[in-house]
Amino acid sequence: MCLFKAALNFLADGQLHSEKEVSEFLGIPPRLVPETLQQFLEFGINLEHEERGYCILGGLELLD
Repeated sequence: MCLFKAALNFLADGQLHSEKEVSEFLGIPPRLVPETLQQFLEFGINLEHEERGYCILGGLELLD
């Protein structure tokens, strides 16, 4: 599964997830998380970044 799709599935719940949680889930170093999640903005996904972590505002209902 590509990093974008994995991150999207992980953050779709709308909950706040720390950079450490995201990096562990994706299997990438924490320093690569912001760059990876930047793609969300390019697709118009409302990604919120706070000091405590990342979330997709309102969550997403993903379809297969």
